[in-house]
Amino acid sequence: MIQKLLTFILKTLIGLRYRLIFEGLEHLEKELKNKGSIIFLPNHPAEIDPPILMSVLWPKFHTHPVVVEEFYYQKGLHFLMRLIGALPCPNMEYAVNRWKVHQLQKLQQTVVEGLRNKKNYLIYPSGKLRTLEKEIVGGASFIPNILQQESNASIVLVRISGLWGSRFSRALTGEVPDFGKNLKAGLWIILKNLLLFTPRRTVKIEFLTTPSDFPYQEERAVINRYLESWYNRSPDPLKLVSYSFWKNELPSLTSEKKKTSIDIQVPKKLEKDITERIAEIASLSPSQVTADKQLVRDLGVDSLDIAQILLFLDEKYQIGPLNLDFSATVGDLLQAVASKSGAQIETSPSPSNQNLKEEKERPPPLPPQGKTIMEAFFADL
Repeated sequence: MIQKLLTFILKTLIGLRYRLIFEGLEHLEKELKNKGSIIFLPNHPAEIDPPILMSVLWPKFHTHPVVVEEFYYQKGLHFLMRLIGALPCPNMEYAVNRWKVHQLQKLQQTVVEGLRNKKNYLIYPSGKLRTLEKEIVGGASFIPNILQQESNASIVLVRISGLWGSRFSRALTGEVPDFGKNLKAGLWIILKNLLLFTPRRTVKIEFLTTPSDFPYQEERAVINRYLESWYNRSPDPLKLVSYSFWKNELPSLTSEKKKTSIDIQVPKKLEKDITERIAEIASLSPSQVTADKQLVRDLGVDSLDIAQILLFLDEKYQIGPLNLDFSATVGDLLQAVASKSGAQIETSPSPSNQNLKEEKERPPPLPPQGKTIMEAFFADL
């Protein structure tokens, strides 16, 4: 009963700001009836699209979303997450460690077991909020790994368009927006427009049930390229919607600050060791791992692969935490490692190569004069 009430409230609030258009939704229930478990695979243009999808999917399919742990444990949301049976997922975008890798593997197994028990899940294949007008799945391995273990689940592809430019997207600043802060601001927009006069953003949501050509048992790269092709089949340009009915109050675009980079000389041995390890992890030849290649887009590594790379670097060069975004290139990685003191120490010239003056004679050390430290100190003055 409480779930139905919350779903009604959520739908009502969403309807005040968003005009939702659906394609293929009316056929879902009929086509998927008595077909076992379902995996809904949407693109991720904005932080508001999970609540929108859950307001539609939960009443009919009791779909359990896989949610980044920051949202799962966020104050005010944790109760709702537990109520709908959401599963927390470690955030691999900013930092990785062995514990996160273990938790992600454990989550994969939980989903596989749930699918075998005919549970339905909402999972974002890219594992991160979209950074460009196009969806980039890259080398994400979560969905391919699950399909290798459980290929009997029905697949529903979900394409969301119209949210690129929302305050919940990265389009305005280039950064991940603060969900709580923007949610409060969104509620204020609705109130100041007297509820019914709130300008509404048109959002189109398309559903495609179990495509006949979906590459269930193919390699990760094939599955991910298929998903990218389907998500980006229709353009989803930037769209700004006024915050006010009474005047044209559009959000401002603030460009992401450009990073000033300083070229650092990367020792040849360091470059060779790192590129060979990346090639080994990515199942490529070392010649394919060049400085201009992006780790995710070009080499097809995912968050687990990046975790292995960072753990290797920390163990070999003692560089400590290293933050890499998903657009980082091999060159960025090499520069970052070379700039860390541990790597510089290892590759710096040995003291034996320096010209040191030879001492003629060093007098033997004398024992301290005095029974206490204070007495010995004053005795040497």
